[in-house]
Amino acid sequence: PKARSYLEGQRRAIDLQQAKKEFDMAEFYRRTGHPGSAFFYYELVRRRYPNTVYAQQAAERWNSLREEMQR
Repeated sequence: PKARSYLEGQRRAIDLQQAKKEFDMAEFYRRTGHPGSAFFYYELVRRRYPNTVYAQQAAERWNSLREEMQR
């Protein structure tokens, strides 16, 4: 009931924070010229936190990074 919905909300908030942290790590690696590491973290965000805005952004960045690497 009330306690359960509170805990579910807390869990979603924690997931969102962790997704942001890992997404930011991917961005760091991308900026500093480590595409393999960036790829890894983008994929991690996509798989672990699929229902977040960070998963969508990670998928977009993953695809653009893949295109850059193929050139």
